[in-house]
Amino acid sequence: MESSLKEFARIIGIDDFSESSKRLKEFLEEVSMPRAHGIERMKILPYVKQFSEWFPTKSKGYPRCQEIVQAKPDASVFEGIKSAVVTAKTPPRKNRVSEQEVQEDLVEMLSLDFKGTESIDVRWPAYSRIRDAFYESIDSQFDMAVSIGDTLCNLVGSINFPVGISPWLVAGFLKNKGIEMANCLTENLAVPAESDFVLGGYIDRNEFKKSGAMYPVMHITGISGKKDATVPKSFDNTAPDADLELKELEINKNRCIEQIILNILRITVYPEIEDIAFADGGLCKDVVIVKLSGANYKGKALRIAHALWGSSMFMLNKVFVIVREYPETFGKKLNIRNAEEVKQQILKNYIPRANTYFTRGLIDERDTSAPQKGFGGKMCIDAMGAISALPFDNEEADLSKISCKSNLISYISRGENIPKNSAIVIVVDNKERDSSLACVTEKADAIADTSFIGEGLTASLVIKA
Repeated sequence: MESSLKEFARIIGIDDFSESSKRLKEFLEEVSMPRAHGIERMKILPYVKQFSEWFPTKSKGYPRCQEIVQAKPDASVFEGIKSAVVTAKTPPRKNRVSEQEVQEDLVEMLSLDFKGTESIDVRWPAYSRIRDAFYESIDSQFDMAVSIGDTLCNLVGSINFPVGISPWLVAGFLKNKGIEMANCLTENLAVPAESDFVLGGYIDRNEFKKSGAMYPVMHITGISGKKDATVPKSFDNTAPDADLELKELEINKNRCIEQIILNILRITVYPEIEDIAFADGGLCKDVVIVKLSGANYKGKALRIAHALWGSSMFMLNKVFVIVREYPETFGKKLNIRNAEEVKQQILKNYIPRANTYFTRGLIDERDTSAPQKGFGGKMCIDAMGAISALPFDNEEADLSKISCKSNLISYISRGENIPKNSAIVIVVDNKERDSSLACVTEKADAIADTSFIGEGLTASLVIKA
């Protein structure tokens, strides 16, 4: 897997991603450190110089994304693409310091539905910053650009960075040089010059108002691309027969996303967060394993879960599994990317009825399992070993005497008996086809579709997908 990650790093133009991640961690720690004396403040100067080298640069001459320009736009070839990186601008607003009017670039991965040759349905969610900019703008036309095919562009565009952190700046940091940007041919927008395809267009405000539609239509005004570019395939992580090459590419992309998010979270949220990993070997973003360090106490897992749900990067997450590094392991690190190690950690510390917490919040608007569109159940599984207040009278019971389940997760088909030896039982239509966390989280709501089966603390958590 390490060799494939190195190959992926080369694809996005990075020599060594682990080295880039290390530099990001050092930089964020350095700039966030309080400095009381002049000598200490001087130490940050080398980082300031490097910081200036990571800003996007303007393309010189004809950029690669404009090697071919379509005389008449035809977007029908992109119908298989379900999402892409979209660029737009905020309305002009005064800078608080200089009092000059400035516009901020907005970059998001949005769901797209290509309609014919010259239009796209833009399925932006309610929390989209581009959507906010559209409603704040007073212009009759709202310009947008869609970038397709650049792997690094897709990588940073997939992350919902906090306000003030530019995806293109992060991309420049990872490459250790500013990424090259090109002006869109038909709109006043900057896009990555290494994009395979760029589609410029606009939303007609008056047309959108009159139509009464939920989502606006982007009218395409121009399409350009590289000479040797091919339309990329979409990867479906719930398909049992998914393309192996695309699957490996998705896993490596997600591993890079994990490290970028981790470094930002440790500075902006909580330093106790040691590591994060997407479940199912890196394919399932709805289930995230979080490893914590530091003192353990009642409610710590839930505190961290709420902090992460409140951050822009994990606001759509459905399930957090919280584990911790144990001092008694004498230096042996828990590898949360090793399924067996995580399984044993959870079996040792997780009692479903006592250590499962539920809440509601934002989820992906495309998720059809939610009782309300874009708003559904979330779950926190506390496998840290600390027991919070129990829903029983015998709250002071010695929980260490309760025998652990012998199996962590069992998948059963509908109509089968619930096994008693599993901590979590997942009911699916066909266990041979649907036995993956990606399938389950897509079809199940964390509150509406879960229940406890069994008596007291020996109960199992049952999820009906």
